[in-house]
Amino acid sequence: MANKHWIVVWDPTNEYWDGSLVDGNRARQLEARGVALLPVNPELFKLAGVGGFAKRSWGAGWPLDYQAPRMACPLTLYCLKEKDFFLHWCARIAPDPAIADKVDEGGKFNGFLRLAADSSQGSALHVGLQGEPSPIDIRELGRRDVHGGWTVGGNAIVRPVQDGFYNFALYGNAQGFRVVWVAASLSAE
Repeated sequence: MANKHWIVVWDPTNEYWDGSLVDGNRARQLEARGVALLPVNPELFKLAGVGGFAKRSWGAGWPLDYQAPRMACPLTLYCLKEKDFFLHWCARIAPDPAIADKVDEGGKFNGFLRLAADSSQGSALHVGLQGEPSPIDIRELGRRDVHGGWTVGGNAIVRPVQDGFYNFALYGNAQGFRVVWVAASLSAE
């Protein structure tokens, strides 16, 4: 955790509110107790409402019940062209109540999820992601945590061609699962 600033995305105990900024030492402590955090560059916050960080929630969740993988859970970030950034993301996934017992019994389900650049959204620029790790494999999620789901994520390098708004989305499918929220941030490391 070499980054200087981290933002709290979700604290299941509600001790830290979403959007709280913490340093690297506090981030390590919070991460150990299951808090979802992302590294950020706070100086990007003043550039736009989605400058350097964005989070969207979907109440009961965005269903991933697609037969074939597709874009879901759109998200926009304001990026600067002056340098490469690391794009970090995390999402909260939960099973539909109808399959929760099967998940707890170790049932195996198919599907995957990853963050992708999304050119289908309007009014924004398009950028590719480089260095994205393997997609989140639904079969490997394991048992649900004490809060009834999983927090997953990854990172990639983004090289904007100009200052502006860039669209991203989760890409994949997983029948019987839904995305409760997704968040993304930009950092120099």
